Amino acid sequence: MEPGGGGKDIEEILEHGVQALMPELAVFVGLADWSTLTGAAEEVRIGQPTASRMLARLQRELGLELVRREGRNIVLTPVGLRMLPFARRCLEEFQHGILEAHDEHARSRGTVTLSFLHTLGARFVPELIEEFRTGFPGVDFILMQDNRENCLRSLSRREVDLAFVSPAPSEAMYISKTIETQELLLTVPAGHWAASRSSVDLSEMQKEDFVVFTPGVGLRSLGDTLCRQAGFTPKARFQVQDTTTARGVVAAGLGVAILPHSDQEVAVGKGCREIPISGARAERQLVLSWLAEHRITRASHAFRSFVLAHFGVSAERGETTGAPSHMWGRGLPGS
Repeated sequence: MEPGGGGKDIEEILEHGVQALMPELAVFVGLADWSTLTGAAEEVRIGQPTASRMLARLQRELGLELVRREGRNIVLTPVGLRMLPFARRCLEEFQHGILEAHDEHARSRGTVTLSFLHTLGARFVPELIEEFRTGFPGVDFILMQDNRENCLRSLSRREVDLAFVSPAPSEAMYISKTIETQELLLTVPAGHWAASRSSVDLSEMQKEDFVVFTPGVGLRSLGDTLCRQAGFTPKARFQVQDTTTARGVVAAGLGVAILPHSDQEVAVGKGCREIPISGARAERQLVLSWLAEHRITRASHAFRSFVLAHFGVSAERGETTGAPSHMWGRGLPGS
C-alpha cells in the first residue's frame, strides 16, 4: 500500500487527478467506514482485488501514504485521517448534486393537475401557465374549470393537486394562500339608469332584478353578503353558473349582477357597463389551495412555488393570508 515514488506536481494533481479519482475516493471512504478491503469493496459493489488496485492508484496519483496495514486490518495514516472529511464531503456533495439534478428533471416534466373558477379561464390561468412553461417546457397540465364547490371537491378527492378558488376554504384539511384581491363591480345593461354613474351604493339597487349564481359558486355568497350589508335581499330572478352567461343576461336587459371585472370587449362595452360599488368592501380574495396531508407531484410542486413567488406570497405553511394585497386593475386578467 505504499504510494508511488517520484511525486507529482500539485498543479497536475489538482488539474487532472480530481476528476479521475472519484471512484478511488469511494473506496477510500468505504475503507475508513469498514477498516477492511472486503467491507470497502462491498460498499462500492466491486471485487476486493479491484478495490485494492484502486486504493493503490489513489495513493500513487496523490503521492501520499493514506493507509497502512495493522495486523489483518488496514487503517488510515495521519495524512489519510486529514484527508478523510474532505473525501467524504466530496462524495456527499456529488450525491446531493445527483438528487438535485433528478429533482430538476422530474419538475421539468410530469403533469400539473389544477382546478379553477370559470372566471379565471379566459386569461389568468392561461397566462400563468404560459410564463411557467418558459422554465418548464416539458410539463403537461390537466385543467378542470368549475365552480368553487366542485373545485374544492375535486381537490378533496385528490383528482387535482391544486385549486384556484374564492373565498378560501375554512376546513383544516386545506392550506390556502391569498394571492390577489379582486374588485367586484355592479354590472348593468348599457341602457340602465345607473350606466353613466361613476359609482353606486348597493342600497339604490333594492328594487332591481338580480342575476345571481347558483349555490356553490363563491360569487353567490359574496354578492348576497354585500346586498345584506346594504340592507336588502336581492331579487334573484335569474340563476346562472358562470360569468359569461351572467353578462349575457345582463346585456339583454334582464337584470343587474355583481361580478368581477371582465377584460373581454364582447361582454363589456357592448351591452354592459361596470360600475364601482361605494360604501362597502366589494372584493374577493383569490386563493391557491391544496390538501394539507397530500403529497403532490414534483411538477405541481414546481407550479405552486412559481405561483406563490409570482405574487410575492410566503410559502410558510402557517400563513393563510399575508400576500401583498393589491386590487386587480381593470384591463388585467381575471374575467
